[in-house]
Amino acid sequence: MSRKWQRGGRIDDPRIVIDFILANDVVFNGHKPQNAGWLQNWSISQIKRETGMGRFFLAIPAHINLNPEAST
Repeated sequence: MSRKWQRGGRIDDPRIVIDFILANDVVFNGHKPQNAGWLQNWSISQIKRETGMGRFFLAIPAHINLNPEAST
């Protein structure tokens, strides 16, 4: 099975993580992509703590090539 998501840049602001949750989008927590349904169970203080530890990253659809020079 091919993966649907690839990990992008780190998210440094917990408000951005909360915006992704409210928009029903996917974010990476560590090395795993997590959907909004899973993250909605988290408290705001837990999201702030994990963001401060550098644990949240953008989730980018796998079909988008992040490094076009590598494919030539």
